[in-house]
Amino acid sequence: MMPDDFPAIACNRVWAKVVPIAASRNDLYAEFASAWNAVSFRYLGMVQDGDAFTKSIIADGTSPPAERRFHQEKCLFDFFSSGFSAIDSFFYAAFALGALVDPAAFPFANDAARRKVKVSATVESFGRRFPTGQPLAALQAAASSPEYTQWRNVRNILTHRAAPGRKLYVSFDKHDETPVDRWQPFDIPLDRDLTTRRRAQLSILLSAPMTALADFAEAHL
Repeated sequence: MMPDDFPAIACNRVWAKVVPIAASRNDLYAEFASAWNAVSFRYLGMVQDGDAFTKSIIADGTSPPAERRFHQEKCLFDFFSSGFSAIDSFFYAAFALGALVDPAAFPFANDAARRKVKVSATVESFGRRFPTGQPLAALQAAASSPEYTQWRNVRNILTHRAAPGRKLYVSFDKHDETPVDRWQPFDIPLDRDLTTRRRAQLSILLSAPMTALADFAEAHL
């Protein structure tokens, strides 16, 4: 079901260590399991939305009629929303995994505490409790990467601010090379590879910390 670029082996390694303790730690297991499911669900949603956008760009171009333009914009919104949600869900799941190892260091006392579990809180909590080696190094690298920042910025603008415009180019001489149309304000090439490139970024962004988290689970659970 999952595409080849999803880090399924590492994902399943974590599951294999967590499932046996589900009955004895049901409250924390529920927090972890729902977030871990979300990582794969959101990633698969991102893939489907990206494929739909690519098909539309190939079929309809970058300046289609309003109905097809809306379809492309919806695909892009859903693609970046789902992709960033996969990242957020991963860091929430990492925090929940930490709580399964040491509940005091990763507090889930109430809903207010759960709302505080963000990317930065996960990194900080691992830094306090497990300050050397993995998974801290991989979590820090992902959270501070330019790829993470790009995903967050695009998602935030789409969710909170705007449906961005497009910069379209035309050539008046058939011998001139027409520049690739751009998606403003991100200055992202608006072509059939737009979502493919970002999907590859996300795959890499998740792979190293998920592998590190699998190693952590096998060492501590």
